[in-house]
Amino acid sequence: VLSRRMLATLDDTIVRTWSTVVAHTGGDDDYYRLCVLPSGFAFVLFWTLNIPLLLFNFIPALSPIERFKIQKGRHEPKKKVVWMILLVLFNQGLAAGLQLVPGGCTAKEQGVAAGLSGVPTALSLAWQLPACAMIYDVMFFFVHCTMHTKWLYRNVHYVHHRSKITIGISSAYFHPVDYVLSGLAVMVPPLLVSTHVLTTFCWLVLFMLETTNAHCGYRLPLLPDARANMLSDANDCARLRHGVRTLAALLQTQAVRALCDPAADAPVTLGRSAPL
Repeated sequence: VLSRRMLATLDDTIVRTWSTVVAHTGGDDDYYRLCVLPSGFAFVLFWTLNIPLLLFNFIPALSPIERFKIQKGRHEPKKKVVWMILLVLFNQGLAAGLQLVPGGCTAKEQGVAAGLSGVPTALSLAWQLPACAMIYDVMFFFVHCTMHTKWLYRNVHYVHHRSKITIGISSAYFHPVDYVLSGLAVMVPPLLVSTHVLTTFCWLVLFMLETTNAHCGYRLPLLPDARANMLSDANDCARLRHGVRTLAALLQTQAVRALCDPAADAPVTLGRSAPL
């Protein structure tokens, strides 16, 4: 009985809070909540989390978390941070602009609601947000590893790795093409698991907290170890390359060729192919 009351209270809080948002953002006209507010909300949340981290980078003596810094005594120079900020702002403006151009925002056409009907309950959010995290992880894994192929790394993804002393804004310090493709991995999951935009807002909060922690450069107590992000590129992409090579080797075997081409008269034998 107590748990039901707690859930009912949470659900009522969710509805009342969203009612306030709806009342201040156009009421029945949901274009603003679907196409403008998500980008604006992400922008405000991003800089709310990262302005203090920028201050700590420039004035370490003011930082209460300096003892947790992973790269002890190392900080990005001001000139480089200025260029990083400019690129991040450009990327955020580009992403917002793509939502505002005709045909850029398709949430309503896809059946996503932004009013008071269909507001997700607490139990719905309890499974939708982990589902978003898992879908994002799969999508970003493949986007990221694709960016680590030779041509794309040298011409696109290298920008992200110019930040050698990781700080919070490194999470959005990408080549614009890289930023847009990675952004799809963020924005698609809530569209797959929910038909209400509130799930998107909740997911953006969770995502922004996670990615800022991963790039902040501090090993903060009770939070996931940010050092794992520094190792993920090499480890994840190495596993993908191994899997691709294994699949390619399998596809080169005479057995698979015979199965794919019934007219082949080569004997069916199983064995290792020549090294790639």
